[in-house]
Amino acid sequence: MENDFLKQDWRSRTRVEILQYISVKWTMAFLIGLCTGLTGFFINMAVENIAGYKLLKTTYYLIEKRYVGCNVN
Repeated sequence: MENDFLKQDWRSRTRVEILQYISVKWTMAFLIGLCTGLTGFFINMAVENIAGYKLLKTTYYLIEKRYVGCNVN
């Protein structure tokens, strides 16, 4: 499939061109993986911060007895 895309035969390439192609391919795979990992990390941090804020707000409301629900004396 790659040969159809590049329209080149591997036998016509020099050793340096083959190594360059393989290194660029692995570098791109690494960069895509790194970006995906960082995106997941930052989304996770945002969710954790939102959950923490909600927990603090809920705790504040419970301490101030401003919650709606059962009447506990």
